[in-house]
Amino acid sequence: MTPGITSPAFEDPAVAAGLRLQVLASHPHIKKLDLFNRGYMVLDVTADRVQTEWYHPLTLTSRNPGETFGGALQTLNGSQRLTPASGPLAPKPAPAPAPWTLLGV
Repeated sequence: MTPGITSPAFEDPAVAAGLRLQVLASHPHIKKLDLFNRGYMVLDVTADRVQTEWYHPLTLTSRNPGETFGGALQTLNGSQRLTPASGPLAPKPAPAPAPWTLLGV
């Protein structure tokens, strides 16, 4: 699940951390939980694995705020388990525009 980019989060990091520990202790199926940071996630799917990455903008009041990497989990083909990913994937190049967009059609 992705954190809300504009939804309110806990303003006190200590309160968020305490509640996080309570939820994780009572819900062992939850692998990652962040109740303090806002953000978004990227899901990358290939034939070999599914990987999700979480990112947290430094502020929501700027068009180019910068961000922090919040972590990544993956499931490898043939596995039924989430495992930590080695880190964020390299950005993919933007796809070439469709030919009709080049012609202004």
